[in-house]
Amino acid sequence: MFGLFSKRKNLTVHDVGHIIERFLSNSPRYPQEWNDFVESKQRITESERVRLRCYQLDPFVNCPGERDDAALGELRMMAASARVETYTDVAKMLENFVDGTGGQWDWDDYISLLSYPDDPYLQAVQERMINLSSEFPSGGKGYCDEEGLEVMRDYIRDLRHRAAEYCPQMGVQAP
Repeated sequence: MFGLFSKRKNLTVHDVGHIIERFLSNSPRYPQEWNDFVESKQRITESERVRLRCYQLDPFVNCPGERDDAALGELRMMAASARVETYTDVAKMLENFVDGTGGQWDWDDYISLLSYPDDPYLQAVQERMINLSSEFPSGGKGYCDEEGLEVMRDYIRDLRHRAAEYCPQMGVQAP
């Protein structure tokens, strides 16, 4: 097994979606990425469920000659679902923070960990959230002032909009 992948058994659904997208676009990070993925059991339950289905579809899509259209369609749907789920999860996390209903460490985890290396938009959102407290200081009464919270609400709406638009871009219906 390729050394890099043997260390990556904790892939998130977001990571799995990107592996599927790279496979579909024939742009893997390295030549054996797809094979390493389908053959490496994942610790995260949902990622493992998707990996197992990819393993089952592999003979129909990772073969010489013509690939099975139905299997390719299912992979496109899985990739789109992973992206939609990620955008929706980030929107919900931001919403929980704005509403004060998030977990005690959710916000700290979000702004402390660079979480989305394959998604420039999610990276930009995260970087903007990290800087909101200095851009819109709260005066000691929270993370940022009301203008900063409105910026968060704008991102929440945009993330949900992007999630809704992503499925048609991948050629599938929204889940």
